[in-house]
Order: sequence, then structure tokens, then C-alpha cells
Amino acid sequence: MSGDRKAPIYPPPALVLAMLRAARDLTQHRRPPYWIPVDTVMERLATKDREPVDRAIRYAVSHKLFKAIGRSPKSVVVTTNGIRLAKNIDKRQTAPQRTPR
Repeated sequence: MSGDRKAPIYPPPALVLAMLRAARDLTQHRRPPYWIPVDTVMERLATKDREPVDRAIRYAVSHKLFKAIGRSPKSVVVTTNGIRLAKNIDKRQTAPQRTPR
């Protein structure tokens, strides 16, 4: 019975969200599969440190937000789950803020 339970979903780390947004922008919102070079995503994020990027990719792959091949992938693709998350984040950021009364 314990195998039927889903693991709790925690908010993704900020770098994963930034990479997800950058990858979506770079694909010009095309549907998957559309592979994007990791170096291009890193340029968009203005980072040269590959280690945290690789960790973020592994996190995103394990949560089915990206697909990638290899331990230090050269390219990633945003999955439909990743697209859905990116759209939800964009909606939340563009929604008008409520002011308490």
C-alpha cells in the first residue's frame, strides 16, 4: 500500500524555476520535444558555474519538469509538466495583488 502514496510536492528551487522560464523563453513556447543547449540556458541566466546547473537539471528531471540525457547533459527539453508549472508561475506573477482591508 505504501507504494501507492505519492511523495509530497515541494516548491522547486529558485534556480530550477529560473531555468524553466529561460528554457521556455528560448523555445519561444514551442511544444515539446524541443531540445535546448544547456550552455544557451546558462548564458540567458548569466551564469558560468556548471555544478549548480547540473544539480538543478537533476532535480528537474527527477520531478519530470525536464528531460535530459547523461550526468552532465548538453541539452534539455521542457516536459509538459514543466510547461504547466511555468504557466502557473507566470499567472501568479501577473495576477493583481490583493490589498488587505
